[in-house]
Amino acid sequence: ERETRVRIDTEAVGFMASNVDRRPEERDRRSNEWHGMVPQAPGGVATAGLYTFPLGSSREASRETSLDASGEESHQLQRRFSKISSTVELRSTSSGCDVNKLQLFCTELPYLRQLDLKGLELRLARVEALAIAVKSLPQLEVLIIHNTMLRPEAMEVLAGALKGHAKLRELQAAGNMIGPKGAVAVAAALTPGPKSNLCTSLTALNLSGNQIGWQGRTESDCVEGFLAIAGILKYTPLLTKLDLSCNFMDNGIGAEGAQSLAKALTPSSTNAFNTSLTTLDLAGNFLGVEGAKVWAEAMLPNSMGTFPLSLTSLDLSGNSLEAEGAKALSSALMTTNSNGAVNVHFHTLNAWGNSVTMEGATALAMAAKRRQPPMRLCGSMLDVWELNLSHRFLAPCDVALLANDLRVTTALKTLDLS
Repeated sequence: ERETRVRIDTEAVGFMASNVDRRPEERDRRSNEWHGMVPQAPGGVATAGLYTFPLGSSREASRETSLDASGEESHQLQRRFSKISSTVELRSTSSGCDVNKLQLFCTELPYLRQLDLKGLELRLARVEALAIAVKSLPQLEVLIIHNTMLRPEAMEVLAGALKGHAKLRELQAAGNMIGPKGAVAVAAALTPGPKSNLCTSLTALNLSGNQIGWQGRTESDCVEGFLAIAGILKYTPLLTKLDLSCNFMDNGIGAEGAQSLAKALTPSSTNAFNTSLTTLDLAGNFLGVEGAKVWAEAMLPNSMGTFPLSLTSLDLSGNSLEAEGAKALSSALMTTNSNGAVNVHFHTLNAWGNSVTMEGATALAMAAKRRQPPMRLCGSMLDVWELNLSHRFLAPCDVALLANDLRVTTALKTLDLS
């Protein structure tokens, strides 16, 4: 479907529009500009207040028209954009953009649905301006703040601004430094209350690489963030994807962090639990053998003969599970319910890079083969056309896991193990 893209450059305060035939995710994202999407108006004309952009033929799809505006004219043009009810994306890839200008643009774009700020350095002063901007976006559905150098105090400010956003579906905040306190702030924003209903629509939460359990902190601090995130899972009825990878749950609390999440996903007589989560990424968190045993127990059928764990995919790669942990997971995966059936809904386990030895890898492979089609043991690693693993000095046990998945994949055409 043809669309008109409006680019808002916050440095030059200029506006450009182009006719594009590609889907939003296929467009070139290399320019350092804010991007706004407006729909094609009836009659093949996209109208933006003061300016009207006729749409050319598909052969003219790459041609762009630049409309520079400054001062009062720029402010008027921004006001005209507020009448476009389906603006869906505003994006920056420039680390030097002025967030105060973003605040102004957001004020004049109340129907904005997606805000992508990855790579923009968000120090506390900038986040305070961003928080004001976010509060003026009641229709916001997706907020992407990957690699923005967010620290705990900045996350607390931003999380506070998100509390009233009932339509937010995705919060993508990977590669920052929010730590345990930042995770607690996110959890507080997700917890239902008089001023917070954010959790009602959230489907994806990504807090990977955020030092939530960073080594060197006290044990109580490390586990605090994970307990907080686990605590809000019962309040997120639509959450399907949770990424907590690379948060270093060490200092002996790997099992405790894993247990808090597992409890939030399985029923008991004393706790409410989440039944919507299907994809959980805990890669690179040093869960250890005890952490593996926690998840193995969570995978078992209950007394009613059902498998309460809603997960279909669990990433435990890079967690030092060792052979003992792998065998515990294998045993759980081969356990059948009262009807003699295994949990066929759980189809992907990533056990790559865990020093499981050939004994552990063989046990996992045996469990995988009991399913039709066989369960994956390397996550989505082979869901590509070409995979280069040359000069990786792969452990024999990882090669065994890879061999299992080669029988399952239909996408991979070329594999380099040289």
